[in-house]
Amino acid sequence: MISFQENISLVPHTTFGLDAKAKFFVEIERLEDIISLQNDPRWQQLPHLFLGTGANILFTQDYEGIVVKVNILGKEIISPENSSPIIRAGAGENWNDFVLWSIAQGYGGLENLAGIPSSVGAAAYGNI
Repeated sequence: MISFQENISLVPHTTFGLDAKAKFFVEIERLEDIISLQNDPRWQQLPHLFLGTGANILFTQDYEGIVVKVNILGKEIISPENSSPIIRAGAGENWNDFVLWSIAQGYGGLENLAGIPSSVGAAAYGNI
């Protein structure tokens, strides 16, 4: 079950550390939380943005909408073929940890993306 927190400081959720508040702040831990969130009337009425590690965003003022902190974790190898494995990872997984884990599993190709401060979910938006 999701919980809307009001007027939450974003300082601990970003790397720049500038003081700004979110009108509403929600943390999602499971995919089902996204459905609950989208069914809430506030989702339809207010602007919203998804936040991973906060390494690529600078809040210069309070955000008058909903900030969604993605904490969905987990990694699993769906199809282990060495030439093109399929790996499922939660959007809240730390990107660098995921890269190191994939290398430890014997899958190369992501090494050049190690050390980037982000989350797996941010990769889909080209922030990595």
